[in-house]
Amino acid sequence: MYKMNHHKINFLILSYFLLLMSLLMAGCSKSKIINEDKFVKIYADLVIQQDTLNSLHYKTDSTKLAVFKRFNVNEEDYKNTINFYNQDPGRWEKFFDKVTSYLESLRKQNAKKP
Repeated sequence: MYKMNHHKINFLILSYFLLLMSLLMAGCSKSKIINEDKFVKIYADLVIQQDTLNSLHYKTDSTKLAVFKRFNVNEEDYKNTINFYNQDPGRWEKFFDKVTSYLESLRKQNAKKP
């Protein structure tokens, strides 16, 4: 049986730990969770765009990217935020209440315009 000395074992453990940490940190730095207030506006804008586009038969992918650009987010951050909300169904309920309130406030603002 091959015996490794204590220093080699420590070195291997430390090497694997550092490799794992660097992979985790690299993954975390690339994507983020969008702040809830911003996410509400993005989601509401996407809903409005989708409703508008469905009636006009335009392509939605380019509009979705335009919304992301307007709010300075990328699709990866958006998907990461969706995954975050999927972890807790109660979080979605609160979120949709905020989206509904936000859309209602927009509707009222537009109703006041001549």
